[in-house]
Amino acid sequence: MDISSIFFFLAVLLGIGYSASRFVPESPNFLERNLMRLGIGLGAFLFLSLLLNLLRIPLDWKIFLAIGLAVPLYSAFKKIKNFDLPIPILRLSKYDLRIIIMMLIFAVSMYIYTHGAFSYPYLEDDDSWSHAMSAKYVSDFKTLFEAKNNLHYIDPYPPAYSALMGIIHQTNSSVYWTLKFFNAFIISLSVIFFYFFMNEFTGDYNRALFSTFALASVPAFLSHFIWSISLSIPMYFVSLYCLEKMRSDKKWLYLSAMMISATLVISPTHSTYFGIFFALYYITKVILERNLQLDYAMAGIFGVFGSLLLWWGPMIIKHGIYGTLQGVGLAVGRGETIFGVIGTVEKYYTLRDFLIAKSTNMINNPIGIGMFLSLLAAIALIVILTDNYKKLRSNKMILILGFFIPVLTVPITLFSLFAQKPGNPLNHVQFFMNFKFMIFGLTLILAALLLSLFQYFKSPEKQIWQKWKIITLVWLFAMFYAVNAANFQIKISAFRAWMLFAIPMSIISSEGMWFLIGKFGRFRALKYLAAGFLVLGIIFTSAAQKYSVNTAQWPPGGFWTSYEEISGYVWLKDNLPPNTKVFTFVNSGAVIGMDKYICRWCPDEMAFQENGFKNSPAEIRKWLNGKNYEYFVIDGGTVKKFGINETNLKLQEIASSGDFMLVRQNPAFFLFKVR
Repeated sequence: MDISSIFFFLAVLLGIGYSASRFVPESPNFLERNLMRLGIGLGAFLFLSLLLNLLRIPLDWKIFLAIGLAVPLYSAFKKIKNFDLPIPILRLSKYDLRIIIMMLIFAVSMYIYTHGAFSYPYLEDDDSWSHAMSAKYVSDFKTLFEAKNNLHYIDPYPPAYSALMGIIHQTNSSVYWTLKFFNAFIISLSVIFFYFFMNEFTGDYNRALFSTFALASVPAFLSHFIWSISLSIPMYFVSLYCLEKMRSDKKWLYLSAMMISATLVISPTHSTYFGIFFALYYITKVILERNLQLDYAMAGIFGVFGSLLLWWGPMIIKHGIYGTLQGVGLAVGRGETIFGVIGTVEKYYTLRDFLIAKSTNMINNPIGIGMFLSLLAAIALIVILTDNYKKLRSNKMILILGFFIPVLTVPITLFSLFAQKPGNPLNHVQFFMNFKFMIFGLTLILAALLLSLFQYFKSPEKQIWQKWKIITLVWLFAMFYAVNAANFQIKISAFRAWMLFAIPMSIISSEGMWFLIGKFGRFRALKYLAAGFLVLGIIFTSAAQKYSVNTAQWPPGGFWTSYEEISGYVWLKDNLPPNTKVFTFVNSGAVIGMDKYICRWCPDEMAFQENGFKNSPAEIRKWLNGKNYEYFVIDGGTVKKFGINETNLKLQEIASSGDFMLVRQNPAFFLFKVR
């Protein structure tokens, strides 16, 4: 663990967050004020990195540290000069105690994610190795623009994640540790940001705490998988927090716009999904308030404009619209899909997939909510339906609209517009089970939403809790569709929507929780017993499964040919100094991900990887010496690329040439030192 990198990360985020939020009225609560400065600082850091990159200013950690500390140090100097130092008084309120409990949830999440991430000596799956190369590129070249477009997760791919990891990596020698630790840290921060968003959203810190516990427990919400989406989700909550703060002061508009800009340049799928979240949030507010909500509209417009100016505009100019879409992995009008993600595996989900959380699951986005949380959400929907039914039963027309229209229109509309015939390998039985379940779920949510809307407009007192429930139902409807959209033409990677579906599920489950414990009236002891029983139920049916998935041994990726090949690279990581130059004809990501160095983005190296294998050992040694490479690897990937006979022949030539010294070998890994 590199403590200096952690201090750098916290100091810069707190400093930039402090500077950015000086122009808005922050929370009077000390803990909320400073913890949310981390979130605001994170968004401002991403925004600033894109701005400096556009201005061709090097993305150097010293520049960010200077920017982060400038205003706080100046402010501290003025206070010292004027003898205006605040005297801290330890006085914990009920709100402070809730925040402390929330921080314990954060600490548990952090432990689970870091423990799982470091439980094996390699990076997991395929994405992480590519992210290692992109972070290394940013760390070395201090730019987000790439001339050769040879790296997947940079140019035209939105670069915020690579920027953050690359700049942090400048403060330590291990890209391996940087990715594992800070990926887990950033994911865990979503617990903090979600809690404060929920407190603003619902106006109830108890509901906020329960919803935070629920979200942290849901298996489907963010594993410790290393990819840019890990940064997207925390920024959802920071952006929504700033938007909610606009209700009390319009000055938050500019911070909201900055956070939205940052959120839109992190991940193609989840930047798109955030646009959907924001659009639904804004449209619902317009309907509820019966005005255009121009401040919120301007925050969204400025946010989109900022993302276009800082990244998407330059990428479209450079690559064109189609080239940019291809580069980020989005497909429009491809085959039978109107809008989707290239290369994702979709499947149909049934009721069991939602109710039963599994200890063995997908690693990038586990599926499943858990029995107790699912039942709480279902109870919440039923309570909303029946409560509004009782209040509106005198109005027969409203009841007809509230029940029969969704029952009739949802299945007919969706089936006629989007349904596809099931094909291989998805079977017909699963297709129709999923379709019936989806239509029933959509109908139930839509009926609850419509009745809530009618009751809201009929009620003389339009209270804040009614608004958050309605917005949550809108999100729940959209994300329930998104998760089940495998058999529809309009979809954006259905399995990646599970983590987003978990958000409104966790929010609405608090309504079910409050309904159940409210049945005990003034019997506080029974309320606590009921709450404890439900919390334990969530732990055993959701959190335990999440722990199992996130602390299991994950695979290292599909490009590896054998365990021996992996163990060879692990030896490389553990026994050679960081940034030792090691050449390979194939596995550049493995070399960089194991903290060694190969210039994967250099034209000479790229050309030699393609054409140098046929050279004689003397020619290979001469080229490697000219590029200052100390070691040379032939591995299972080399066999896959050039063939087993050619690789064995090359090994024999190298062994008998005297140009290299064999340092380490196993059946799938040969490490030579260049003489």
